[in-house]
Amino acid sequence: MKPPLDVTDPTFIRDLRASKPSVARVALALWSGGHTVTLPAVHERPDETAIAEFGDAGDLHVLQRIEVKHRPALHFTTREDLTRICGGDGLTIDSVRKWQRADPKPYAYVICNGSLTHAAIVLSASFAAWTLYHPDAFRRAQPHYRCPLTHVHVVSLAHGLRVAAIPPRGGGVAERSPPR
Repeated sequence: MKPPLDVTDPTFIRDLRASKPSVARVALALWSGGHTVTLPAVHERPDETAIAEFGDAGDLHVLQRIEVKHRPALHFTTREDLTRICGGDGLTIDSVRKWQRADPKPYAYVICNGSLTHAAIVLSASFAAWTLYHPDAFRRAQPHYRCPLTHVHVVSLAHGLRVAAIPPRGGGVAERSPPR
């Protein structure tokens, strides 16, 4: 029997609720850039046994699935800032489990800085370059993917975000065996 949700992921509901401002900010930026944006309904599952019934359909949709992450402690406005912050480790994208369960796979990840003024955009087409990261002190000790900063594009959210600012991927999501 699995432990209750509040034991395996004690901050899940709080984190889900706290993600709403960053999702709204990116949706507004895309809408201001002339795109029609759909925000799927958010339903909080009552416990871990209801994962299948309360699956994540993505944070927002603009003809493609886009995952939005808000990193309150990450202060950047340029890729150079990210290089200074992340060093050679790359930018943490998402948990391996969430990526594996995603259907459809996200077109891109938009990772907002702490003040919601800029975002790092990572196309899922760069997946073949991602590396596996096993966090020790991360709040959720599960493996995550990191993307080399050469595949990261930093944009301002101040005047709207056009999908054209997200470089085209030139084909489907890159697939490969998970790194070891």
